[in-house]
Amino acid sequence: MVKLIAIINKELLILWRDRVGLLILFVMPAVLVLVITLVQDNTQKLMGDRNWRICLVDEDQSGLGDYIADVLQSSSRIIVNHGNNREQAWEEVKSGEFQAEIIIFKGTLEKLRKGLRHKSRIILSGEKPEFSVPIAGTEIGILFEPSVGGGFRSAITGNVRLAVMGWETETLMREVVKKLFELRAQRVGEGAWVTPGIDMSLPDLSKIGVPLIQVVEQKQGIGLLMPTAVQQNVPAWAMFGIFFIVVPLAGSLLRERQNGTLARMLVLPVSYSVLLIGKLIAFGLVCLCQFGLIVALGRWLLPLMGTDPFVFGEQYLTISVVLISVICAATSYGVLLGSVAKSYEQALMFGPISVVIAAAIGGVMVPVYAMPPLMRELSNISPLGWGLKGFLKIFVQNAEINCVLAEALLLLGFAFFCLGLARLSLERQMRAGMA
Repeated sequence: MVKLIAIINKELLILWRDRVGLLILFVMPAVLVLVITLVQDNTQKLMGDRNWRICLVDEDQSGLGDYIADVLQSSSRIIVNHGNNREQAWEEVKSGEFQAEIIIFKGTLEKLRKGLRHKSRIILSGEKPEFSVPIAGTEIGILFEPSVGGGFRSAITGNVRLAVMGWETETLMREVVKKLFELRAQRVGEGAWVTPGIDMSLPDLSKIGVPLIQVVEQKQGIGLLMPTAVQQNVPAWAMFGIFFIVVPLAGSLLRERQNGTLARMLVLPVSYSVLLIGKLIAFGLVCLCQFGLIVALGRWLLPLMGTDPFVFGEQYLTISVVLISVICAATSYGVLLGSVAKSYEQALMFGPISVVIAAAIGGVMVPVYAMPPLMRELSNISPLGWGLKGFLKIFVQNAEINCVLAEALLLLGFAFFCLGLARLSLERQMRAGMA
């Protein structure tokens, strides 16, 4: 333990002497998270000024689809196109041709009429409605293009609900009038000329005013997480900064190899594993400080600039598991880079470029839900994509630890793979040097 603490202290002293490099490690991700979050947040707000295209698939052909289309198109910024196939319409939504798909399922009108007949009988009976009218068990589905913001979603869903309520009310009135004529004809046949009275003073009419058709935003099962700009960018750029630790870590190991420090330390009564663990812990502490800084910016500084605050949640154990896994993956990759690079220039070029590429395909720079299908598949091979997916499960879905085990195991597996290759490379170099 004394040897390990001494090695950690050595690494931290070396890092502290390079204050410019240390400052870059903290300032770069902080600036990126502020700039990118503000831009994306403003972009989501400005998206309300564009024209929106909606594909309506009316499988029921009952007239409800035309009614909804007329209500939506009363806004000059909404264009409704009719589609014949819900799967094809969803593909067009995912491609960005449409921003939403509305589905009226087959049998909607038939189920609605059964519920409305029940309502009309209660209204005309004059009985006190002691119970709620059973819902007809049908719904209208809405699917949104993944990058669509919450404001548009709420507006479209609300307008569709209003259209459905209006159409349902008109249909109910027709059912009531129809029932009135049937009762009148029945009473006339019985020799009575008085139409039965309608008790308009029924108490608690809200019990029979429950909409029979529910408007539900559906999930397509494509595995996309759709966070806000703040919830997306704070963990994304914090992790990006963590992975940039590969540059000073690789440089530290490379210098020790080139000036013979590593060889001299291995002669001492200290194992290679202790040397490596000490280096990983020292740089891991820097990564923890980076993450804390970015989270603090998202929690307290970004709201001062007009965004929502970053919500950290209460899944502290789950966050710790994913964070430690990310740090292990980043520091292990730095050790591998410092072991195989032949010069500081090689490490300085390959390290940042590889991290930027992994960040680009992993959803750090552009959210995964806004990527084309091919890029979404590529995000599954990026360590930054694994880490970001784990963080988004926590910060967006409040996931527990069992939900992020797959991402944590992938990151730890990547870490052990990098450390294994690094050890093989260093042992080969040491044997070559002794020979």
